[in-house]
Amino acid sequence: MRRILAFSLALSLVVLSTAALQADDEEACQALDNLSTALDEMATGVHNDELSPEDVQEDVDALKDMAREIQDGKLTAMVNKIAAMLNSRNQEGFVKSVDDLVDYIDSEVEENCQ
Repeated sequence: MRRILAFSLALSLVVLSTAALQADDEEACQALDNLSTALDEMATGVHNDELSPEDVQEDVDALKDMAREIQDGKLTAMVNKIAAMLNSRNQEGFVKSVDDLVDYIDSEVEENCQ
């Protein structure tokens, strides 16, 4: 699972940092969909205590790097909230924050990838 998220983050960063999401851009849409799925799996893994804190921290750090590169204020705020929940060891808040990010990504996909 860990490798899936890291790969999805790397692919999303490459796709999204080079250009804004264009309507029907298949590669970007697929990268966002993969990222959404990987984040959902991460939230489930945290909820079920299946992931090590170190792996989750690495994933959150990668998310922060991605958000910084993309320079989307809403995305950055959501990722910062995820990091804050992780740092405070608030498992329920962490899962909720990741779910909110998944919803945001899914709405972008729905709006731009139909």
